[in-house]
Amino acid sequence: MNTDVNQLPVSLDFWWLIPILAAVLLLICILLIGKKREDVWRRITFITLGLSVIAGAIFYGYGYTYLSIGKDYAENTVIEQEGVALVKTFRALLFMFLGKEDISTIIKGVPAVAHPFWVIVINLFHALALYTTASGIILVFGTKIREWIVCFVLRHFRISPTIHVIYGASESSISFAEQLRSINKRHYYIFVESKSTSLDKRIRGNGALLFTDQNAVDGNRKFLKRIGVIGCFKDLRSKRNVNVYCLSDDCAKNEQFALHVADAVGEAYSKKQDGSRPCLENASATVLTDSAGFGKQIHDKKVFGHLLVLPKEELLARALIQKCPPYEKVTFDENAKCNDEVFEVLLIGFGRMAQTVLRWLIMNSQFIGCRFHATVIAKDYEDQAGPFEKNYGSLMREEFNCIDTGITPLTLDARSKVAYDVIDGLTGQNKEKTSLKYIIVCTGNDKDNREIALNYAAYLPEDVDSVSIIQCSSARITVSPSSRKETERSFNIYTPDNLQPVKRDETAKQVNELFDETEWLNVTYHIIQSCRANADFINAIRKASGGEWKPFSANKDVPGQMLNALGEMEHKRWCAFHYCMGFKTMALEDAKSKISENDDPQSIEKKKPWKDDAQKLHGCIVPWEDLDVLSLAMKQEKSYFKDKDMLFIQPQKGE
Repeated sequence: MNTDVNQLPVSLDFWWLIPILAAVLLLICILLIGKKREDVWRRITFITLGLSVIAGAIFYGYGYTYLSIGKDYAENTVIEQEGVALVKTFRALLFMFLGKEDISTIIKGVPAVAHPFWVIVINLFHALALYTTASGIILVFGTKIREWIVCFVLRHFRISPTIHVIYGASESSISFAEQLRSINKRHYYIFVESKSTSLDKRIRGNGALLFTDQNAVDGNRKFLKRIGVIGCFKDLRSKRNVNVYCLSDDCAKNEQFALHVADAVGEAYSKKQDGSRPCLENASATVLTDSAGFGKQIHDKKVFGHLLVLPKEELLARALIQKCPPYEKVTFDENAKCNDEVFEVLLIGFGRMAQTVLRWLIMNSQFIGCRFHATVIAKDYEDQAGPFEKNYGSLMREEFNCIDTGITPLTLDARSKVAYDVIDGLTGQNKEKTSLKYIIVCTGNDKDNREIALNYAAYLPEDVDSVSIIQCSSARITVSPSSRKETERSFNIYTPDNLQPVKRDETAKQVNELFDETEWLNVTYHIIQSCRANADFINAIRKASGGEWKPFSANKDVPGQMLNALGEMEHKRWCAFHYCMGFKTMALEDAKSKISENDDPQSIEKKKPWKDDAQKLHGCIVPWEDLDVLSLAMKQEKSYFKDKDMLFIQPQKGE
């Protein structure tokens, strides 16, 4: 019996809208989910594929079998007719996913499926089949299409977003990108990696682009042109910011990528009249490296307006100083002098990371009236101490007594009984207050770090609650306080505050303006590092003054005795910084030999004979009271060099 659709008891004038609307709503929901979770998107696509195949097989299989065989048939033709039904069913299933349907043929000849309910159901599954096809195309080709569209927009339209180019896909770099994205989702995030990894889904799932082709890996001109870096600076006045982060675990590849980008950008815009490359103020670069001289090497190319080159160990050391600042471990009197006699640190391990942490602690723990002392426990100290003692030997020997610092190395196992005896001596269990401020565990093995740190925390007496026990791993620091009242805290070192040069240099640029008339873009990389170290110490100066001293202001109400103490503290920090950068004191006679009897003070100041950056010598690395002698030897006023230190502390001229 054939049933005409026009004779159905229920009109289909509006029923056909229901499956379409349902499919549209489902599509929107899936797209919203898929934008954030590609894995969920794929799972739903496979589910809709399965449901569409099952529903289509049942509907068309039953329908074509009914139409081919019918109620009255000869037995010798059943197999042949069923074969025809099977072929038609298979064809109908394929056409479902191509947008073609044969529903009317079935419902006209098969009364059982002619009811409007079944018509709605099969139309819904046809819509799901179309969605499955579209979703599959998007999943296979959508990434490439999106990359092409984004790159086309960046390359051809004069919009001014910020582009973040991140070289090296790892858990740390992706976490860093996610932090940036949480701050501003309108920026563009582009990852570059030499090959696909298991992290690809996470990168693209967060809305970032991922390039693995050779041009991208090389960081060459073709790649930079593709993403709109080259082409957006034609007049050097573009508002587009470009930030390059080289965060691969392979430091050699980081350096190579950064140099290639610098060369490509420099060559593209080397049209200044004097033939030099222009420095792009709105382009910055951050490079993780293990080469001591790479910072100067890439800085000398004068391409990036802001440049941050640092070892991963230095990144961790700065994070430690920021999260557990030394100035919070001491108290100051009304004249900005420290009331603690000793600032004691127990350092476990003496590998590259531990040595870097020690240098940063020395730089940031120079307080007037307080002696810094570190006890180093490492069973292989003699095998690892070579780089530190050769490059920063002045810290070990205190040759000129510019900073009140001592280091005691002990060749011990941190788990030994003798090591625990050392802790007893440092904590002074019979004293009301211990001089021990930190126990820092940097063995190079995260498992050993945690074991040692937790054992030390359990061993310390309950009334010793001022000691911070810090574990230093490759990507984070973990603070395990000795106090039973506090909980363990963990900090990621890959943060915008640590890795964004522009953000780090906001204060450093102001420091440079006080000390140097040279513009930030033209100063040496050593001066940039010095200004950054000064900026990191500002909170310590503020704490020492009890809040009286304010950076970059007149400070007219600060007592003179306090200002003098703050100036001396800044000088000690400056000396410690230079020691920790490998500098030594230039002999006074060597400085005097560079000036003649006819030189006037202005010419001497211009030549700066007391400085030799190439040999890492500086005549000002002397105790505070000896600066007057140096000033007179350089034919300057007696307070000349003290005024240089006080410039940052005392009221500014003209105020």
